[in-house]
Amino acid sequence: MLGQGQIERARSIGLLTYLQANEPANLKQISRSSYCLADHDSLKISGNGKWFWFSRGFGSNNALDYLVKVRCMPFAAAVETLAGAAACPTALPAKPIPKPGAPPGKIGFALPPRNTDNRRAIAYLQSRGIDHGIIARCIEDGSLYESMGTHSCVFIGKDSQGMAKYAALRGTMGNIKLEARGSDKRFGFCLPAGPPGSKTAAVFESAIDALSFATLEKARPFLGAAHCLSLGGTSDIALGQFLSDHSHIKAVALCLDNDDAGSAAAMRIAAWLNGRGVGHRTMQPARHKDWNDALRSEISERRHGRLCMAARSR
Repeated sequence: MLGQGQIERARSIGLLTYLQANEPANLKQISRSSYCLADHDSLKISGNGKWFWFSRGFGSNNALDYLVKVRCMPFAAAVETLAGAAACPTALPAKPIPKPGAPPGKIGFALPPRNTDNRRAIAYLQSRGIDHGIIARCIEDGSLYESMGTHSCVFIGKDSQGMAKYAALRGTMGNIKLEARGSDKRFGFCLPAGPPGSKTAAVFESAIDALSFATLEKARPFLGAAHCLSLGGTSDIALGQFLSDHSHIKAVALCLDNDDAGSAAAMRIAAWLNGRGVGHRTMQPARHKDWNDALRSEISERRHGRLCMAARSR
């Protein structure tokens, strides 16, 4: 049960402070003392801490209302997130906001603070149907961890030397989908193939889709051994860097979302691969928008089939 002290601590955290620490890539400075969100540009934040979401007609002066009303986080979870962060100063460090027009290269890359364990991240990914062994493999190789404060899944992209250069955040509570401050989109999250010398790469829009496909592959192989790379959207930047760093790759499977944006991106990237002389095929999930939807549907169908068999055996 929540205590009044917890709630008061949560309400004491301003939105700007919270965003600087937990969603820095989503914060845009539009004047000396005002900001907006990259994913909701009609949500304006003033220097005195007040914010208003003009397209929805409401606002507040704290981060708690933001998590509940904008990120759709359950009230208790939002209070726990913010109260815990308030009790731990390292969870909410003050970070300078780059001035408008500052060169992208001047923004330093910063990973979110790590939580003391990965329990919520593991539970969340398993709730999405992702295989526990695959999750454990990512945690072990340092490409996945749980952040402090928001308890988000942090998917890390590394360069050819194994140095972290990129991080995508996916909230375990609410609708947080962000990239860490200063992330370099050339280096996407990647689940390497079992045999490191595999000559096939499969590309996805998100890390969760990459892990979902790998989970499906475990039960019923589509491609065999393939490196699963997240593009962090539909850009081909990460793929270009990956092919440059892995010159032995001879074939690419374009496993983007089954929607207009995914289809258009697959056609564009296919034309780009043709120009490089790299073989490719398009593999969009049938009857589903993305690979996680396909995975959860398959799990449901398997469960239903087992239940039907159990009913017939009685």
